[in-house]
Amino acid sequence: MKIASVKRFKSILLFLALMLVFSVISCEPTQHENNNQDKNSLLEQAASLSPSPWPMFLQNPTRTGRSPFTGPSTHQIRWKYALPGLIETAPVVGIDSAIYVGSYNGCLYALSAEGRLKWQFCTRDAIRASVAVALDGTIYLASTDHCLYALTPEGKLKWVFTTNARNCSSPIVASDNTIYFGSHDRYLYALTSEGKLKWKTKAGNISASSPAIGFEDTIYIASYDGHLYAINPDGSLNWRCKIGPARATPVIGENGTIYVGARNGKMYAISPNGKIKWAFQTGSDIRASVVLDEEENLYFGSWGRFFYALSSNGKLKWKYDTEGPIEASACIDRNSTIYVPVISKKFYAFTSEGKVLWTLNRADMFHCSPIVGAPGVIYWSRVQVVTAIGSTSPLIEIKVDKQIVKKDEKVKIKVSLITQNAPSCEPLEVKIWLRTPKYKLISLISDSLIQKSSSCWKWEESYNLSSLGTYQLGATLRKAVTGKLIDEKVIYIRYCPK
Repeated sequence: MKIASVKRFKSILLFLALMLVFSVISCEPTQHENNNQDKNSLLEQAASLSPSPWPMFLQNPTRTGRSPFTGPSTHQIRWKYALPGLIETAPVVGIDSAIYVGSYNGCLYALSAEGRLKWQFCTRDAIRASVAVALDGTIYLASTDHCLYALTPEGKLKWVFTTNARNCSSPIVASDNTIYFGSHDRYLYALTSEGKLKWKTKAGNISASSPAIGFEDTIYIASYDGHLYAINPDGSLNWRCKIGPARATPVIGENGTIYVGARNGKMYAISPNGKIKWAFQTGSDIRASVVLDEEENLYFGSWGRFFYALSSNGKLKWKYDTEGPIEASACIDRNSTIYVPVISKKFYAFTSEGKVLWTLNRADMFHCSPIVGAPGVIYWSRVQVVTAIGSTSPLIEIKVDKQIVKKDEKVKIKVSLITQNAPSCEPLEVKIWLRTPKYKLISLISDSLIQKSSSCWKWEESYNLSSLGTYQLGATLRKAVTGKLIDEKVIYIRYCPK
């Protein structure tokens, strides 16, 4: 794929536009080296996942933790929802904007974007891994009850696959719909979308590290045996590189470099053929995965209470004393604002230069990686509470009667105004639009005025789709006088005539 087309793809929110360049430097000899520079584009991997704002742990197949949306400019609490068990999993967003969060009580909860319970599905033991959502909305859920579950978007069981130990590794979906995940039985598993075993291969002592997918569909996972493993799509070992015991998830940069932190306090950069490019010593246990901005600057925290920013060549840009250990991975928005919680201290929002934009005094001993789950909104789990952070202004809500539309079917669209507390005291403006698979923008409503004090505005229409592929349905809510954006929602609809 040409770089120009990659940039166009990026600009319309499908989050992965990765240029194909490779660089190489030195570790333990590789079992297999491939110097072919004609690498497969990672865009194909992105297409295998649900087109949602955050369909998996660390957002995308390369696990960069980067959102296509801007995060909140305020630390206001939009809503909170209490769960009956401790939460150790980062939220994930489904194709219908549902927020999925697993709990130690063994149940997966689906919440609406407004903070209401939609459904729950219970396994037989604690859930310690985030789910992955596929293009058709299927939810893949790993549990410590030794099982991987496939659920419908409505929370109904499709199938279950059993391993020989706890599963604390968050699954990922490849471009061919293969599901990969690690287990405490020391195997990396590859399953078909029907739940059949394709292969399993030993990868040391897998703990919480989750697989990432790089060029040529190579799967990377870190292990407590002290190695980073590179596994070929057929399950054979490509190479392994000695880094020290690790629980963090590997993250892959635009030129194929793999970044991963280890419990020896070092952040490593490893070339695609398994050679160490550089290592940065923090002096303290690194449990969190790194996140990358578009310039491939690295952001991560350590147990030694510092949050770090490094350049892609391993040079320190800045570090900040958070006065508490950092275990959860950060997330980063399209403006390179970084959001990170600190154990027993604060939730921070940093600029890419290390300036603190705001803090929230709600961090606890148990908390998870935050996500930018919608424009201007962060979803974050801590102890037993799921929290939405962002403005408490009125919201726009989009609902459709189906997200996979077949031939001769119409999709029913409903857009509503949701007021958080009281009706708006000033006039608002709504725009509703549809973007076709060929990127043509269709205006469904342009500049519809909602008068002040209205709290029950809604718009409904049935619409025919004609082009094969994925449509984006979006709505924006602005202040009518100033034009200031208050809320924006986007959902996705697939037209599959057959």
